[in-house]
Amino acid sequence: MKNYFIRLGRYLLLLVLLMVVVIVPTVINRKVDFADAVNTIFSNDRTRLVLLVAVIYSFFYPLLVFGKKERYINGKFESNREGFLKAFDEQGYKLRKESGNMLGFRKKSGFTRVMSMGQDKIEADISGNPVIIDGLKKELRRLDVSLDMNLLRKE
Repeated sequence: MKNYFIRLGRYLLLLVLLMVVVIVPTVINRKVDFADAVNTIFSNDRTRLVLLVAVIYSFFYPLLVFGKKERYINGKFESNREGFLKAFDEQGYKLRKESGNMLGFRKKSGFTRVMSMGQDKIEADISGNPVIIDGLKKELRRLDVSLDMNLLRKE
């Protein structure tokens, strides 16, 4: 639940930043007061409707885009560790945090981290079988294919 609110907050922050990007050029070009520009933009019914839809969507965004994947492995995680790390490496992830039964991965590229607004983190709970991987759904699908290839190559 904590991750949901963090992701929701980041998405709402993105919406606020986009609105600032829309309002600031208007204020600069027309040389009007900031409050007048905001009032002009938000007095339009269509603009309010678009903002309402965007805010409502932001509450569903974390549920639609993020998820968990259960990955069954043969044996214990320690015997499959190299295949896991190689699969994450192939997808551009680097192990950033290892504490107890949790592994935390982040994208290697700083540009990718900035473009994803810091939501590139993938956590793997290695406490049992299945290993539970939490992150962006599209990245989890890519990682699953990469894990298949790397875990099958294991001698």
